[in-house]
Amino acid sequence: MIKKIRLMIAGCFSVFFNADDNKRNEEIEIEKYSDEVIMLRDFLSTSMSMDIKKIMYNSSINSFIIGDILMSIEDARGRYNHSYSKVTTPV
Repeated sequence: MIKKIRLMIAGCFSVFFNADDNKRNEEIEIEKYSDEVIMLRDFLSTSMSMDIKKIMYNSSINSFIIGDILMSIEDARGRYNHSYSKVTTPV
């Protein structure tokens, strides 16, 4: 009986500490992004109406992973530049 209680308590603590470690790992991963990647992630999140947490950047392949979509950083830059370079004509 005492062993079961100890196992239950240990299980509860391990879940708590694992959740805390996962949160720290996510924060560390986001902190190591360059300013440009952070800006592009924010832009992609807004323009695609997607939660920013679902947009990750993989520096080894120079691409954003957006759900099951792979977008190169060059494509993301192009989309960003295009969206802010639209010229309007006077009416």
